[in-house]
Amino acid sequence: MSIRKFISKIILRYKSEPKTIKRFINWNSLSKITLILEQADLQNIASFTHLCEQTKIKLHLLILPNKLESSNSIDGKVTFNYLTKSFVTYFLIPKNIVLIGINKFNSDLIINLCPEHDLRAHALSKLIRASCKMSNFYNPLYNISIVLNSQYNVADFLQQSYNYLSMIKPKE
Repeated sequence: MSIRKFISKIILRYKSEPKTIKRFINWNSLSKITLILEQADLQNIASFTHLCEQTKIKLHLLILPNKLESSNSIDGKVTFNYLTKSFVTYFLIPKNIVLIGINKFNSDLIINLCPEHDLRAHALSKLIRASCKMSNFYNPLYNISIVLNSQYNVADFLQQSYNYLSMIKPKE
């Protein structure tokens, strides 16, 4: 681990999460979802985007660019932020002005599709306000962790997320 990442983890540990009431939410109760994903995964979220459009759930994408990837277009009525170097500090933590803008979206659910070691995604997950947070790996920060087999596939994970959220009993 580099010194920069080590210092980043220490800084992030002392940053506090926004105050929200943590709860499990049924799919039909959702109105806004934020997806944190790498640019390479854009092609794998088409069916999930379509599902959100059908159920009138607003989707906000936080795209973390990979240097090797070319730019992709985003179809549908999806808002997105393309988080380049200028949006994060030297220690890979999002700048406060960026967090203020993202928190205006008022997400019910955050889904982190990035690998466990991606510090930018972890920082976003911690510092964005949402009632429920979900990931594809175990971490106490997330309310729901769905770990798939070794062949991790973003489309399968999103389908499992939908299935799981649909099984949660709605609050009466």
